[in-house]
Amino acid sequence: MLKLHLISNIYRIYKRAAIRGIFASTATTLTLSSAGFVTIAHTAQACENQAHAHQASNYPVSEYLACSLKASAHVAFAESSQVYPLNPSQTVAASSTEAATEKPAAVLVIHSYHSNFSWTKSLQAGIDQGFQSDITVYHEYLDAKRYPELLHQKEFFEQISIKYADTPLSVVMVSDDPGMSLVLTHRDQYFPNLPVVFMGVNNVKEALLNKNWLTGVFEYHNNAETIIEAARQNKSDSVIIISDSTSTGRATLNQIKTNLVTQNSTLNLIVVEDLTTSDISEKLNAYPDHWPLFLAGQLREDNEGRSLVGFEPETEILQTYVPNPVYANNRVRLGYGIVGGNLLDGNYHAQQAVKIVEQVLSGTPIHAIEPILKAKNQWMFDAQALKRARIDIDNIPPESILINARPSFYEQYRALVWGSLTLFFFGTVIITILSYAIRQQKQAERLLKEHEKQLEHRVKERTAELSTTLEQ
Repeated sequence: MLKLHLISNIYRIYKRAAIRGIFASTATTLTLSSAGFVTIAHTAQACENQAHAHQASNYPVSEYLACSLKASAHVAFAESSQVYPLNPSQTVAASSTEAATEKPAAVLVIHSYHSNFSWTKSLQAGIDQGFQSDITVYHEYLDAKRYPELLHQKEFFEQISIKYADTPLSVVMVSDDPGMSLVLTHRDQYFPNLPVVFMGVNNVKEALLNKNWLTGVFEYHNNAETIIEAARQNKSDSVIIISDSTSTGRATLNQIKTNLVTQNSTLNLIVVEDLTTSDISEKLNAYPDHWPLFLAGQLREDNEGRSLVGFEPETEILQTYVPNPVYANNRVRLGYGIVGGNLLDGNYHAQQAVKIVEQVLSGTPIHAIEPILKAKNQWMFDAQALKRARIDIDNIPPESILINARPSFYEQYRALVWGSLTLFFFGTVIITILSYAIRQQKQAERLLKEHEKQLEHRVKERTAELSTTLEQ
């Protein structure tokens, strides 16, 4: 019991001191025995007292604390020695090279949304596929789509702090705006001295470019280009924007308006925010059928919580009520009814962030790694959706990727077609040859019969001449 009490006391004192930044440069791992616990406990208490004095008088005591910590680290006895992390949140950042080689690097990923969200799935798949070396990846989910007020943010980070207290983390990855915003607020408290790599953040912000512990990949969407292309394909001067009141939805809408102004577009935008499934007919049937819909946000369920509809079913729900062609900016929606657009692939996007993390883990200072300001997008379209919208495939941008293009009879049965043509050709040749031979034979028979008739006629003539001669 005494041993456990002393361990707890040591950890409490050193963690509190570490939060103040005093032990940031001296965090290490101690090998202690029962006798060593007493020595370290006294040292820790002395350090705690000096830390209080430091706060009161501004007297620089970090050197004293560093020396006392290093001295205490050498207190070890043979009996029942064990290893205890002194400041788990900073162990990897300041541990020795030897300790780093003993354990694989650990990466904590904070997803803004829940684990079954399509975008989150694509990011997680890209992260897990992207790390090729021996790296342990932990995924945590903020669930900001279903609980946008984030009243649980304190408990979320406290739980992470407790859960990974004994896990030496190397890097924190964070996806999308809600999670990034909270990490900016709470990073110094929960992840001090850990580099952070972001992905899925919508807009380039000065606050994200001026942090020497932060870099990543911005989620660049060519929304304006997709909207302009949708209007062109459907010969429309207006586009209906389906948005929602989440932080991501409103950020996307603001980006669209800004980019359209930049491109001097004269398109008329009709914005419908937080559209519920029961209001689709009432709010959308008033507009012409050829006006395209652009999904800048998500539909909401017609329930008490007004939860967001998933990416997969929402286009099918829309098309149940209205015939308008639907466009989007996200790869996960393709194949579920949208016509297409200049789409961002979450899997590839996450792998770009993974490459940055690998640079950090290989020793490159994070402040030396420039963020990727424009993630790669690709024009992609659904052939069947194009057909429903009566848009010619030749009318889409060059080098577009086309899915669900049903092959023609020739493409599907090319071998059979060529085999049949080959048999038909040789059969035709054989028939031609036989026909020619038959004609030649019939001609020969006809000539033979003519010769026979001529011979018979001559025989008759000769016979008649002989008869006449004999009679004379």
